[in-house]
Amino acid sequence: MAGLRELQLARRIQATYLLAATAAIVGIVNRWLFHTGSAGRIHADEAVAGLMARDLLSGDWSTFFWGQQYGGTAELIFLAPAIAIFGSSALAILPLVESIVLTGLVFAYCRHFLSQQDALLAASLVWAAPTLWQWFSLRPMLFYQPTLILGFALLLLLHPRRSADRWIMVGFVSGLGWWTSPQILFFAIPAFATCGLPCTKLRNLIRITAGFCVGAAPWIATNLATQLASIRSQPPRSGSFIDHLTTQLSTGWPMAFGLRLPFDEKWIFDSAPLLFIAIATLFLAAALIAYRTHRRAIAGALGVIPVFIVLQALAPTGSHVGTGRYYIFVVPSIAIIVVSATSARTRLGMVSRGAVLVTMLTLSIAGTWLSRDRRMEPTGVQAIAAELVNRELLHVRADYWSAYLLAWYEPDLVVATNHTDRQLSWTAAVDDASEVAEVFWLGVDYEQQRLDEFMAGNPSVVSSEMIDDWAIVVVSQRP
Repeated sequence: MAGLRELQLARRIQATYLLAATAAIVGIVNRWLFHTGSAGRIHADEAVAGLMARDLLSGDWSTFFWGQQYGGTAELIFLAPAIAIFGSSALAILPLVESIVLTGLVFAYCRHFLSQQDALLAASLVWAAPTLWQWFSLRPMLFYQPTLILGFALLLLLHPRRSADRWIMVGFVSGLGWWTSPQILFFAIPAFATCGLPCTKLRNLIRITAGFCVGAAPWIATNLATQLASIRSQPPRSGSFIDHLTTQLSTGWPMAFGLRLPFDEKWIFDSAPLLFIAIATLFLAAALIAYRTHRRAIAGALGVIPVFIVLQALAPTGSHVGTGRYYIFVVPSIAIIVVSATSARTRLGMVSRGAVLVTMLTLSIAGTWLSRDRRMEPTGVQAIAAELVNRELLHVRADYWSAYLLAWYEPDLVVATNHTDRQLSWTAAVDDASEVAEVFWLGVDYEQQRLDEFMAGNPSVVSSEMIDDWAIVVVSQRP
C-alpha cells in the first residue's frame, strides 16, 4: 500500500514537471510568434527608451522619462550598455532577461510554502500566460517591467518566513520602486501588511527609512528642485470609482485571464464573456482555497489583487484603467493562486490543475496567434529616416508613433510630434528651423486624413513626394 502511494506521488510529480515544461515551451513559442509578427516591430515608446539610453551613454541623464514627472529611468542603467553592445536588439534582449528574472523571483517566493515542482510550475505559468504578458515581456516599455520586478522582490524580502536581517535592503527596494513608479504600492502595501510586527520596530523603521532615501534619491532630489512636481502634476480626474471598477471588469480583467486581445481589446471569441464569468468565479474560489491552505505564506501575493483593484479604481485617468499594460502587475499573483489552490496531492486536485493550466496555455497561444499582426507599427522607418538624412532634411515633424522611431534610426534627425510631445527642446528646434519635413506614414487611415487636411490650400508647401507608404512634405517656416 505504501508502495502504491509512493508510485502515485511520483506520477503526480512527473505530471507537474510535464505541465511546467509545456508552459515553458508555450512561452518560447509565443515570444517567437510576436517577434516575427508586426507586433514585434519597434514602436515609439520603445524608441523613447532607446533614445534616452543612447543619451545616457553620452552622459545626458534624466530622472524621469521624457515629458512626464513620474516613471523613473533606473532601467536605462542596464539598457544603455546593452545598446552599446547589441544595438537595436537590446530593446528585445533586456526585457526578455527581465522576464526571466521575474520568473526566478516567483520561484523563490513560492519555495517558502510550495514544493519545488509546484514553485517551478508557478514560475513557468508566469512565463507562459496570458497573451498580454507575452508581448510586454519583449518590450522595454518604460517603467512597467522594472516596477513588477521590484515589487515582487519586495514581496520576497518581506515574506513572513524569511528571518534574515534585510531591512536596509527592504527600504532600498521600496525607494527604488517609488522612483520607478508609484505603482510599486500594488506590492508594497500587501508586503508590509503581511510582514507583521517586525516592520514596526523603531530600529527596523530607521533602517527601512535610510534604505528608502538611498533608493529614492533621484526622485527626492528632483522633486526638491521642482517644488514636488511629481505630486503637483496630476491629470484631471475622469470617471467615478464605480466607473473604473466597471472598466476593470469589462476590459482589464478579461485581458488578464487571456480572454481579450491586448491591442484592440476584442474578445478572443464570441462566447468569451460567458467564459470570463465562469473563470472569474473559479478564480475567486481558488483564491479562498489558496488562502485557507497557506494563510500568511501566500497573503502577500494574494493581497496584490485587492490592492490593485482599489488603487486602479482610484486612479484619476479613467481611460487607462482597463489598459492591458497595467494588468501585468497581477499576472504573477494569478499564477501563484492557481498553482497553490491545486497543490493538494489528490486525483481531483491534479485533474483540476491540468484542466485549468491547459485552458490558460491554450488561451495564451491562441491570443498570441490572433494578436501578432494586429499592431500597426510603421514599416520601412529605417529607410525613410536614411532618406531624410541624405536629403539633409534634418528637422522633422511627424505623428508620435513615427517621429521618435525616425530619430532612433538616425541620430542626426531632430523631431517634433503632432501630439504627446516628449522632448520640448527638440520641438523648439523644429519650430525655429527655416524648413521642416512633415512626414506621414500612410499605413493607417488617420495619417492619410491628416495629410489631406495638411495639403489643402497650404501655401507654405515647398515640395511633396511619396516614397512607398510614406509622404514627405517640405514646408517653409520663413516669415
